[in-house]
Amino acid sequence: MARAAFFFFLFLFISNHLICQVLAQDDKNKDDGDNKDGNGSNNNGNGNDNNGNNNGNNGNNNGNNNNGNSNGNNGNNNSNGGNNNGNNNNGNNNGDNGNGNNNNNNGNNGNNNGNNGNNNGGNSSGNNNDNNNNGNNNNNGDNSNNGNSNNNNNNNGGNSNNGNNNNNGGNNNNNNGNNNNGGNHNAKVDNFDYAHIKPVDVGVNWGNLASHPLPAKIIVQMLKDNGIKRAKLFDADETSVKELAHTGIEVMVAIPNGMLFDMAVDYSNAQNWVKENVTRWVKDGSVKLKYVAVGNEPFLKSYNDSFVKDTFPALKNVQQALVEAGHGKMVKATVPLNADVYEGTLPSDGVFRKDIKQHIDNILKNLHDNESPFIVNIYPFLSLYESPDFPVEYAFFEEGAKGLQDKNHRYTNVLDGNYDTLLSALKKAGYPDIKIIIGEIGWPTDGHKAATSQSAQKFYDGLFKKLAKRDGTPLRPGTEFDVYLFGFLDEDAKSIAPGKFERHWGIFRFDGQPKFPIDFTGRGQNKMPVGAKGVKYYDHKWCVLDKEVTNFELVDQQLFKACQEGDCTATEPGSSCSGLDNLTKVSYAFNMYFQMNQQDKKACDFEGLALITDKNASVGNCLFPIQIDSGDAASLVNLATGAAAMAATVAGILLTILM
Repeated sequence: MARAAFFFFLFLFISNHLICQVLAQDDKNKDDGDNKDGNGSNNNGNGNDNNGNNNGNNGNNNGNNNNGNSNGNNGNNNSNGGNNNGNNNNGNNNGDNGNGNNNNNNGNNGNNNGNNGNNNGGNSSGNNNDNNNNGNNNNNGDNSNNGNSNNNNNNNGGNSNNGNNNNNGGNNNNNNGNNNNGGNHNAKVDNFDYAHIKPVDVGVNWGNLASHPLPAKIIVQMLKDNGIKRAKLFDADETSVKELAHTGIEVMVAIPNGMLFDMAVDYSNAQNWVKENVTRWVKDGSVKLKYVAVGNEPFLKSYNDSFVKDTFPALKNVQQALVEAGHGKMVKATVPLNADVYEGTLPSDGVFRKDIKQHIDNILKNLHDNESPFIVNIYPFLSLYESPDFPVEYAFFEEGAKGLQDKNHRYTNVLDGNYDTLLSALKKAGYPDIKIIIGEIGWPTDGHKAATSQSAQKFYDGLFKKLAKRDGTPLRPGTEFDVYLFGFLDEDAKSIAPGKFERHWGIFRFDGQPKFPIDFTGRGQNKMPVGAKGVKYYDHKWCVLDKEVTNFELVDQQLFKACQEGDCTATEPGSSCSGLDNLTKVSYAFNMYFQMNQQDKKACDFEGLALITDKNASVGNCLFPIQIDSGDAASLVNLATGAAAMAATVAGILLTILM
């Protein structure tokens, strides 16, 4: 494909994103329209030493905490040189590939991971660890996992020492120490000086489209533990907002698309909504409420103009109600929009779509008059997802990208190009200086070959480096991006019509456990973020296919049911469970249905084809999860996916599983 075509796609990729967003933003499901899953880390870490011998003095693992630097590219891991004292490591590291009893220990650079310590409990599988170590040795301490343990230890170049990872009851995913990309991080990484930069301030999107949502109290504690100071909701859920009170966390609440008509046609509806969802929280200063999102990407073409006429009147009424209630200076109303509302082959060509231009003009005037921001959602992943020819370096902020020349400006990444296309459109509309917020940006970790934890980490590393530089874009140099990451948690009740990756946009898994190292401050000191605490899980039970089954026609029928009403997205080609054999994929599907139905015995019948076991069914990198007991589990018939939405894609999933 010609280079011009690459960049045409680069700046117009969101028009394809329309299809990806339509069912994801079902009004019955609070218009949590950002069906994204972010993760990944392509890790290019160089160890400290090219000779790679584990020397005893440096590689002694004492007790539960493992201190010791494994050096090098040659990876000669000598058991005598890295003595493990205590109860941590079962299985010394053998030679060049560093294989203990772990599955998938891919370590060209001298990785010596053994059996990952003492895995205690019927549901913890010591051999179920994917230790990808590119660089220095990672010594995993006492991984005492009383639950479903599927640990992806991705260690890149540095000294990643995992101490006591004691997880009682549940899914202990990705127990990574301090993953250092490219050796021990000193002041400089990639020739960029992180030592004296001001921490980056990012927000996160908090969606609740899950069959078993984590309690709001736990999520808020996660925000606090990880230093997240801004949260963007997709509704104004009372429980969530109440938990955010007295935390100092800045909050954006939302009015779902399904409520836009009511807000538009009757001003009293807007008044009542503001009274119930804003005034009650800000009158005593308990909640730091700053924005009200009126709708969510309401101008998507795939909505067939369902919300076009109502959006501006709703915005106008809500903003007026805020002013009338005395909140106008403190709380601003705005409309999060998809980047498909503007177009242009080059950034300088940017203009708003003709079919919605009048509505956009009205919105822009209202935003300008009330000093409210313009919110846009940008997704580089979807460019790569939609086009295999898309230049990868532009999605990952890779240095050395050839770039796109637009007059006197050169663009080397999707974010700059897309942002400046919007700036050009705003300038032509008469609002060149309006504040811009990137309402959603992230990378998924499963459901597609490009959606991996490695890729997500690589994306976030590039994004945070971009944010930390504070160099802005060619058209707005020196600007500091205002960004909300998407998303905070995986959501297993999202529609998969846009793509199987839609349920895997979270930096954290459904149970609040982290997937990969990240530094939310942007200082380049990646480490595993703090996961959810106090999570309650269902019993250590799994539902699997009975090996004695011979009626495979019936298996096909029941598999269809399990995938239609459960979640088979991890079996998509290139995904975490795609390598399973056909029958094990059936077990995976059965177990997901079983877990999403609160481990009800009837949910593991499948016409006599399945049975319940207390043996961890996880295989290699593929986690067979135990669902959390949230006390607020959703009925599968009411999941965001809906039978109709799922039916359109289940056939493809079945072909994947049975091929």
